[in-house]
Parts: sequence; structure tokens; C-alpha cells
Amino acid sequence: AQNTVNSANIAYENALRAAAPPHAPHDPPVVPDGYVEFAKSCATSFNAAARVLEFPKGCIAMDNAVHPEMTKVFVRDCYPKLYEKIAESSQLGISNVVHPPVFILGTPGVGKSFMRMYVCHRLLQRARDENRPAYILFLKADPGGLTNVVTVFHQIGGGEATAYQFEADSRVHLIGLVRDWEKSDALVVSLIDVSSGCYELVAVKTVYRWYFSSPHPAIVQSKDRLKEPKAVDLYMPLYNLTELRMAQQELKLDIKPVKDAIKKYFDPDNVTDTSELIDHRFHLFGGSVRAVLKDPAQAEFWVQSAINATEWRGELGQTLNLEGQSLSSLFSHSLFHVDADDNFGPTYQFASKYIKFRIAAAALEEHDARIDALLASSKLAPGTKGEMVEALFFRRFVLATKTATRDCRLALKRIGQAYGGTPPLDQPDLDQLNVSLRSFTDVETRWYVRKPVHRVPRARSHSLG
Repeated sequence: AQNTVNSANIAYENALRAAAPPHAPHDPPVVPDGYVEFAKSCATSFNAAARVLEFPKGCIAMDNAVHPEMTKVFVRDCYPKLYEKIAESSQLGISNVVHPPVFILGTPGVGKSFMRMYVCHRLLQRARDENRPAYILFLKADPGGLTNVVTVFHQIGGGEATAYQFEADSRVHLIGLVRDWEKSDALVVSLIDVSSGCYELVAVKTVYRWYFSSPHPAIVQSKDRLKEPKAVDLYMPLYNLTELRMAQQELKLDIKPVKDAIKKYFDPDNVTDTSELIDHRFHLFGGSVRAVLKDPAQAEFWVQSAINATEWRGELGQTLNLEGQSLSSLFSHSLFHVDADDNFGPTYQFASKYIKFRIAAAALEEHDARIDALLASSKLAPGTKGEMVEALFFRRFVLATKTATRDCRLALKRIGQAYGGTPPLDQPDLDQLNVSLRSFTDVETRWYVRKPVHRVPRARSHSLG
């Protein structure tokens, strides 16, 4: 197929040089395989009530290639309003104004890349309603972006759609074509999937550029995006439990428990019903479709890695000290999630209630380690040591009361309530959490037994507010 494309490109270039002026707009050769079928599926009439877009020959994933096994795209509740906000923010269809690039950002696994199919569908419908041609470019921005293949989906005024592809050696020619298309009455928009924050590394730049990415530091903290026209950032909201259930039903996904003896808590043996399994994973990991419907084992790996690497400490501190826009780029997106408000601005939350308790357990363990280090120190006077330990103990006590609701037994009960009736955690997990969230009295007793010589005055009475 690739040889066919290259041969067609060569023949087309030869014919162009022989028969036309060098800068005249011409259509490049059509690509084979599933791209034309994808274009035709995208060009079907828009149905505002549809919850699924059908692509019988496959749709385009993050790598910009057609995947035959992906025949359906779930239309999220936020897609229609977010599409309108994108079009409004970029001044789509308004002449003699500046058109800023728009970035659609959000927590990994909320459907940003799949929204490109929905946006392409809506843009082709818009061009058909306005009776003008459309050229929708699918680009990949990554370290190899300047040499990536560019796919163009073209629709003539009457609604017939097809697809073209441009290899790296046709980049100069593509840039010339884009300029000709934009000078005509055509609707020309680039839909760019970004990896590793490399948003600038694309083969061609159109006037309208819409980027889809997680809030990578290279994007959010880029000073170049502050230049005129200043980029517009819109955030995609998280899935809620109802929407996750609907996605599974509409896409007819076969959700099965992960067979892993070490990590059975996210897929317990006694949970076999698909709806209960979705509920259980959602309460563990939050509103990411990757964690709930695709790969909970990978989600747990990232959560555990973030906790072990004490990323929770930095993320908690950043939450208190940084502006929201900058903060979104520094999250692990495992412990904390970026959500969106009604105007698609960023908001923040713990990924789930269970992860909040895991962070609390890690924080209390760190307090214990610091207390143990103070008690073991021989360089401090007993009085100084006592005051420092008392202050640290009070901070620990406040943390425990706020996160564990005064008592670890009540904390465990609250975790059970947060699961909404799904089966409880395995006993080893409960035991470990119980140890991590020791009550103040338990720790005080252990503390005195360990260091009987340097008795520290009892903590004063404090109001917790």
C-alpha cells in the first residue's frame, strides 16, 4: 500500500509540473485502505442525539493511523458544548480577526483524542451547511513531528468526502496547498494530537490549529504561547460514574476482572457483574476511562509509584502555592485529577476518596519517621526535643483527625461507605491501612514505651476548629 501511495505521489508531482502553474491549487492523490472510508463516515449527517459515532472500517487513534478494531466512538456529554466553545474561542468563520490556537487539555483517559473524530464530524457538517469545501488536517506533534505523515480529509461542497496523505518529502508542496486552500472559501482546520508536550513540532501550520493533549509542562509553562495571538486553554471534564456505565453499554465493552493475585483489590474475585466492577474501579481510581474500562493494573502501578516516590508531598504543596493553570502541568494525574468547571477552566481534586486515604497513610508514616528520628537524636536537649516532638505530634494528630475522622476505625468505615455498597477491601489491605492510620493514643503509648528516659510533657489541649 505504501509503494502505491509513493508511486501515486510521484506521478501526481510529474503531472502537476507538466500541466499547471507552480502555485496553482490542485488535489493530491487519494490514499488507500481505511482513510477514505473514515472520511466518508465522518461526512455523514450530524445527529445531535447520537451517543455513538460509527466507523465500520476503523477510526484514527493517537498515532494518526486507522485502527480497524476501533469502529465506534462514544460521544461524551461534554463534547457538543466543548466543540462550540472551541469554535467560539478560535473565532471560527470570522474574517479580519486574530485566530488564536486552542488547546484542549485534561487528565489522561478522559477522551481528548477521541474527541478529534467528533470535531472532524462537526466541521464537515458545518462546511456542508455552508456549502463550501473543507480540508481537515490530522497531524501528530511529537519529537518526529516535522517528518510525520499528514492526513487531509477533504469534503467538497456537496458532501462527498475523501482523504489524502502527504509524506515528509511532500511537506513543501503541502504548505503551498494549505496557503491556496486558506485563500479560497474552504474551511481549513488542523486537529493535532500532542505527545511529550512537543506542540510546535508539526509538519505544517494552518490558521486554525486545535491541539489535544494532557497538560504537559512544556505546553502549560511555554512563554511562546503567551505571544499574540495568545493561546486559549480549555479543559475536558472527568467522567462521572453514570457516564462510564453508559460508555460501556453503548460500546458493548467486555469488562473482565484482571487476573493478578497480588493486586486483587481492584478486581476482587467475588465481583463478577460488569456494573459492580466499573463501580469498584471508579471508587478506587476516579473518572479516567483508561483506569476503569481499560487497564486498572497500569493505573495502580502509577498510583503506587507516585506514593512510593513521595510525589504526593510535592503535589499537596503545589496545590496550596501555585496558580491553577501552572498546577495542572505538575500533577502525576494518578493521585490528583484535573477536572473542568462549567466554562472549561481547570479545577482539581483527589483522584478518588480511596487515593486520598492512601495519601493520608503515607503522610502519617512520614510523620512517624520524623518523630522516631527526633527521639533517637542525642544532640538535642531533652526540653528542646520534647517541644519539637510535641509540635510534630500535634500536627500529626490534626492530620489524622481531618483525614481519618478522629479514629482509624471510623476512617475504615468511611472508606466502605465511599464504595457505595461494593465489596470491601481485602483484609491485608485493611490491616495495613489500620496500621498506617494509628490513633493518637496508640502512638502515644508506643512512644513512651520506646523512650522511657526522656519523658515528653503531655500535649496541651488544643482546639481543632
